[in-house]
Parts: sequence; structure tokens; C-alpha cells
Amino acid sequence: MQPISKIMFLNLLLGQPLRSSSHGSALVHCQGLNKGHTVIENMSKLRHSHHHGHLTKRSKFLQGIQEVCGLVPWERRAAEPLKVSKDKLALRFIKKRLGTHICAKRKWQELSNVLAAPRKAAANKD
Repeated sequence: MQPISKIMFLNLLLGQPLRSSSHGSALVHCQGLNKGHTVIENMSKLRHSHHHGHLTKRSKFLQGIQEVCGLVPWERRAAEPLKVSKDKLALRFIKKRLGTHICAKRKWQELSNVLAAPRKAAANKD
């Protein structure tokens, strides 16, 4: 009979399956003195860089309450040139605050939509 590891023994004792996703898959050594000894493969964690770009609970919550709280002071300052059609000036200011052109374009579009929403609502009312 093959030797059994502590984890597998505990799993059998508790009535859990031998292969659990939290520990990885059960492997059997094919070579060496311990051939036939069942071991559990280590699962590596996801790299931190894989989380980049995913919306977190906190940022999702903050996006939701922005309509209640309004804009941050620097966003209000960036919205002023947009009101008088100085788009390039607003984009330059936002880029200086955020750092990259792509992030600045996204924020610029977002602020334009925020400013256009009341106008659309007023146009639909009339």
C-alpha cells in the first residue's frame, strides 16, 4: 500500500475530496526513493500586476457617490475651461494632474459628460 500524506489523511478523515482547488492537484512521484508517495502541488499566487485595471469595491463605491458629493476641487477647476469651450487648456491641466495622456483623455471625456448632462435634461424638459 502507498504511504499517504498528512493533508490527504485529514481530507479523508473529514470526508473531503483528495483533490482540492485550494492546495492544487495531488501528484504521485514516479521516480526516486519515495516513488508512489502522493504529494500536493503548491499553488502560486496571482502576481500583483494581474490586478491592474480591475475595478475595486472602494473605487466602484466612490464612482457611485460622485453624483451626490459632486466634483473634487481640481476637477471643478478643470471643468471651468470646458464650460467656455477651451478643451485643449482643460486637457493640458488634467494631464498635468493625472500624469498620462490616456488617463487625461478619459477624465476629460467624463467631465464633458458631467457638464453635458444638465443641458440634456433641460433640453428634454422643453
